[in-house]
Amino acid sequence: MFEKFRRWFNSLDTKQKRDFLILCFLLCWFIFNLSLNFWQSRKQVEEQNKIDNLSPVAVIDKEEIKPEPTPTADMHPSSQGGSNSNTQQNNQVIDNSNSDNEVVKTGDEMELYFLDTGNSDASLLKLPDGTNILFDCGDYEDGQAIVDFLESHDVWQLDDVVISHMHRDHFGSCAYIAQNIPVQKWYMPEIPEEYIPTSRSYQILLEYLIASEADVTSPNSSDVIESSDNYKIFFLNSSNNHNWGDDQNAYSLVVMIEYGTHKYIIGGDALTANEKEILNNWSYYDFDIDVYKGHHHCSKTSNSEKWLSTITPEYVVCPVGANNSYGHPHPSVLKLFDKYKITVLRSDKDGTVLVLDNGKEYVIQKGLESVRGE
Repeated sequence: MFEKFRRWFNSLDTKQKRDFLILCFLLCWFIFNLSLNFWQSRKQVEEQNKIDNLSPVAVIDKEEIKPEPTPTADMHPSSQGGSNSNTQQNNQVIDNSNSDNEVVKTGDEMELYFLDTGNSDASLLKLPDGTNILFDCGDYEDGQAIVDFLESHDVWQLDDVVISHMHRDHFGSCAYIAQNIPVQKWYMPEIPEEYIPTSRSYQILLEYLIASEADVTSPNSSDVIESSDNYKIFFLNSSNNHNWGDDQNAYSLVVMIEYGTHKYIIGGDALTANEKEILNNWSYYDFDIDVYKGHHHCSKTSNSEKWLSTITPEYVVCPVGANNSYGHPHPSVLKLFDKYKITVLRSDKDGTVLVLDNGKEYVIQKGLESVRGE
């Protein structure tokens, strides 16, 4: 067979040979693209089936809430094990990959966890007075892992859940988490009707909120989430009466945490345009941020030089998955972090990150357990 083909091919003139080879190349290219499209379509169907087959939501009877244990004088060390001195030094980073470096909690500190959920996003704030706030909920497959984490850290009720914006990697597990750990109040961005998501994962969340008669607010800029003599948590922006088009990232809510003498920013996937608006509206405010969760997973769509040079964070946390296909964190953003001497903590390398703050000094503990669904 091969010999016959060789004789036939040699009988062709130069032009015929060239045309034949071009035809073969185009045919191979067509088959390759057809196979690639088939594989991608099959993967999308499998992903959608995962969402469509999620269990229907249920509403918890609040009488079934497990009571929070009475706090003791000394908080027990976290489940990662180990302990050391209570002495805290400002701007100290402790690597928990060495269990001897565990920080002992006294119960008088704010605990801010930036959870390692891979490519999704979730952060937990625990305040000494028992107030618990969850900022975003990870993707839909992260639900059980986040619930396990919350319960292992004695969180039996969430006072507030802030959904920064309506992308699945930020709200995907919210309904599941609320089925297991009751939520008192929800904050979500206002989105123009023509841009409200139609995905099944969003419908699951919406169905839960309606069925549970949830207290849901679309906040205005400067609205306070929680406050006391020692802390204040409030919004730096609002999506109300805004039309940013069909980019859900642009509706991201940005939150400021003031605790004692320190300040923290958590802002979902806020874009450069959102950062500019905040700087214009809060031009009188002295940011001087201690820890900043990098917008949009430390993407180049955000984290503008003007923003970083104004908020002047000491540390930035980038919630990113290992070898992710999005290119997060972007090299150009990492260069800006380096330019402004901002220490970078990445969930793909540093795991879950904990900030322990007593109002005057804080320590950062990295290398804590990942909180990922499989």
